Amino acid sequence: MIGKKHFIAAAVSLGLAASVAHAHAQQDAQLTNPENVAHAQQKSVAQKDIDAAQAELKASFSQLNVTDFSQSPLPGIFQLQTGGNIMYFAPETPEHEGVLIFGEMYNKNGENLTEKSKNQLIGKTIKTIDFSSAISIGPANAPAYYEFTDPDCPYCHAYDNWLKQTDPDGALHRKLIFMVNPGHPLARAKIEHIICSDNKDEAVKYAFSDALPHESLEQATALQVANYKSLKTCAQADSVIKEHQEIISKLGVNGTPSFLFGAETNNPVKVVGFAKDKILDNITKLKTTSATSTKAAK
Repeated sequence: MIGKKHFIAAAVSLGLAASVAHAHAQQDAQLTNPENVAHAQQKSVAQKDIDAAQAELKASFSQLNVTDFSQSPLPGIFQLQTGGNIMYFAPETPEHEGVLIFGEMYNKNGENLTEKSKNQLIGKTIKTIDFSSAISIGPANAPAYYEFTDPDCPYCHAYDNWLKQTDPDGALHRKLIFMVNPGHPLARAKIEHIICSDNKDEAVKYAFSDALPHESLEQATALQVANYKSLKTCAQADSVIKEHQEIISKLGVNGTPSFLFGAETNNPVKVVGFAKDKILDNITKLKTTSATSTKAAK
């Protein structure tokens, strides 16, 4: 229970006023058409239910920082966003008290409805984020996506090796956002080296290579230690790392590697972990969309 309280208390509150105002604006527009009066009244009742449930949630679970609140796919159950996470709330009834639900919803076809909602909500959050501090590697005009990574994360290394086979020509534009993990004490120096290097592509390859130690200096060779102590530093590294941590916090990224595809579209997708099938599927879609757009431009 303590862990859950700590988790929900750490979520960033962005407010709900804009989304509620948008819902009311849509309702007013519908009322101008007599044929839609009944439908608008139904929406008004639904909004009243949402408002009432949200007020009950706030009274019962005051420690929650809610960034979005709406009807879930299941009638009578409401979904709320805290940072990058989705939880559910069942309001009080004569049979039970208000209940906060941790978990995921799936339909009969195996579709993860919780994941779908997360991606929809990410679209709102993306509009508030400045991604200009991301470290770009690969061709600038190639299909692009964001990677949340750590030079000393074993799964990030596994992904990096896999990508060399999946994209041997390096035809993807990777935008890197670095997570500073206290469990990887040697990683920050590598991150600073990448930020401070003119040739980002080569710096990333070097940071992930065996030329540097990735576990501890005690287990490293003399050459690895010497290479590590020669990594570049610069004044702007701290501010870039800080910006990366703010992006990570806003998007609710809690592990590496993670990925964000289609950030500039209406259907962004966040993939958490080295999930090969999901990553490959989104990379394939990215390349297909890019190829289609290039043909259309001609």
